[in-house]
Amino acid sequence: MEDTKKVLQDFIAKLLVSKRKNIRLRLKDWARAYLNYGLWNHILAKDRPIPCGAGTDLFFVDPYGRIIACNGSDEPWVMGDFKYQMFLK
Repeated sequence: MEDTKKVLQDFIAKLLVSKRKNIRLRLKDWARAYLNYGLWNHILAKDRPIPCGAGTDLFFVDPYGRIIACNGSDEPWVMGDFKYQMFLK
């Protein structure tokens, strides 16, 4: 766990001091640092700066047609399956 914290902390620090000349890419690095800061807080069991909207604001479709709430969870949070049901609004 400590190794993970250290790697994430170093990654965030590197993103924040991005030396890219293109301002859009530098802003993208800063945004990535902010999102990774949310992961950092999650690891430390603190509130995330941006709440998770998995399953309500976004979803993923895996190669097997399963509708998954979050692609970063340990176990897939399957909400549906295109093989067995239609996607209705």
